[in-house]
Amino acid sequence: EKAAQEKAAQEKAAQEKAAQEKAAQEKAAANNKPKSFSASQARWKRKPKLELPQQVDRRARLGEIFSLTLEVIVDKQGNVTKVTVTKSSGNQIVDNATITEVKRSKLHPFTEDNLPVVGKIILPVEYVKK
Repeated sequence: EKAAQEKAAQEKAAQEKAAQEKAAQEKAAANNKPKSFSASQARWKRKPKLELPQQVDRRARLGEIFSLTLEVIVDKQGNVTKVTVTKSSGNQIVDNATITEVKRSKLHPFTEDNLPVVGKIILPVEYVKK
């Protein structure tokens, strides 16, 4: 009888542990949903070098403007994990070079309640031919 009680207690403890682990996983998964931050809240560790690509710069007219908007996802360590063009500049070379450069950058992690969270920023970029 004592052995049966110990076994029941062990099973109950195992079930409670499994429930706690599942709750922790669910909380972590919810915590991985990107939270929106403004571009001004982004603190760069390594800023992207945003310059008009040479092949476009050579052909562009003086004063020509290339504007695009990017959605940037940043993980809890500050790494850029995904960059999506939400508004194209109209020039694929400019868009692709900007994406590549932003992916090379690094930010300080975004935080909420002093805990790092996955962040999302909308990053407007504008190049002017000089």
